[in-house]
Parts: sequence; C-alpha cells; structure tokens
Amino acid sequence: MSSSEAFERSKEDVSSFVADYQSRISKKLKSAITSHDETERLLNETERKIEVAHRNFQTMSREIQVAPAEYRTMMNAKMRSLQRDVDSINREIKSVRTNQTMSRGFVPSSNTYDARADLNTLEERQRQQVLFGTDVLNRASESVARTQRVAAENEEIGVEILGELGTQREQLQRTSRKLDETKAELSKSRKLLNTMHRRVITNKLLLMGIIVFEVIILLAVLFMKFN
Repeated sequence: MSSSEAFERSKEDVSSFVADYQSRISKKLKSAITSHDETERLLNETERKIEVAHRNFQTMSREIQVAPAEYRTMMNAKMRSLQRDVDSINREIKSVRTNQTMSRGFVPSSNTYDARADLNTLEERQRQQVLFGTDVLNRASESVARTQRVAAENEEIGVEILGELGTQREQLQRTSRKLDETKAELSKSRKLLNTMHRRVITNKLLLMGIIVFEVIILLAVLFMKFN
C-alpha cells in the first residue's frame, strides 16, 4: 500500500466513525427513551472507536512525515480537523458518563428516618463531587494537551513552510543562474555569428577583387598580343 493510500484509508475510517456518531450514536445518547443498558453499550462502543481513531491518527502522522513537502500542509489540515471532531466526541462521551454516574442517587424506601441512608446519601454526594472534580481536571488536562499539540503542529507547519520557502529560494537562484548562463551563451553565439558574417563578406570581396584582377590581366595580355 502506498503512503497516500494508507493516509486516505485511515482518514476514511475516522471520517466514517465521526459521521456514524453524529448521525446515530449521539442522537440515541441524547434520547430520553434510550435505556441505561443501551446507553452503556453505546458508550463502550464509542470509546473503542475513539481508541481506533487515535491509532489511525498515528498512522496518518507517520504518512505525513514521509509525504512530499508540497502535500504536508493539506494533509495536516485534514488530520487536525478530524482530531477536533474526535476530541469533541470524547468530551461528550465523558460528559454522558459523568451524568450517568451522578444520576444514580440513593432513593429511600419509605419516609422513615434512616441514619445509614443519610450517610449513604452524603457519601454518594461526596463521590459525585469527586467525580465532577475529576472530570473538570480531565477536561483541563485535555485542553492543555490539546493546546500543546496545536502549538507543536503550528511549529511543525512553520518549520515546513520555512523549509519549502528555502527550497523555492534555492530553485529561483538556480533558475536565475541558468538564465544568466543562457544570456552569456547567447551573447557569445551572437558575437560568433557576427564574426562569421564579416568573414563571409570579406571573403566575397576578396574573391571579387581576385576575379577583377584576373580579368584585367587577361585583357592586358590580349591587348599586347594583338598589338
């Protein structure tokens, strides 16, 4: 499989996952009629596909590194767009999981006061607060990691652009040198043609002079002979 085929296949796999999530899974997760078991199944399925998407991103990144310089910027843009979609899906999945966890509260079986029920409720609230705090920290960590990744990608793109500009500058310099050499060669050829032209004219004049001289000699000889 060629480099471009591997990149395109990975891109199509991720694009299909994003499209399927947006058109099918996301709607089911947001639907009030979706059961808890079905929601759990969809969450697990999506998390597995997110892991596959990250492996596809690794493949795409490797293919970008070996691709021709003029195609890397476009390939990077396609990959970053898909990464943003997958990151958005990942945040939505984590949010749904957090809501699922927080929705599992303790419900007493009667109005009778039960100290153990209050303790369980307090512990559940504390656990939910910890989960919420953990989710906030995870989102902050993801945001920082995403910012670092974007900065690294921008730096890489900048280096690639500088490299391409350097290559183009070298090509322009080589082209300029070739043009100067061509002009010099044309100038030499023009001088040579002018010299050859002058020599041809000189030879013609010399030949005509010789012919005239010979005719004069011939006429003189004839004149002397008959006189």
